[in-house]
Amino acid sequence: APSLPVLAERIGWDLDRLEAIHAYRSSTNSYYFSTLDEILEPFSAAGFELQWVSEPDYEMGSQCPVICFRRAAP
Repeated sequence: APSLPVLAERIGWDLDRLEAIHAYRSSTNSYYFSTLDEILEPFSAAGFELQWVSEPDYEMGSQCPVICFRRAAP
């Protein structure tokens, strides 16, 4: 697309979302969207037990769960 506003219109996204993604265009940072199982494995291997998981109510809150662990008893 010739511009972000045109792209936003073509794909039906809010321009604000595309601008947020565009801000990282030349960044060396990366986003990772891990599954719960991918998070649990290394913590379990390191001696932690899952206590609870909470997903925020806001839009896309399921992408940002709060995960609580407790160190397992020795």
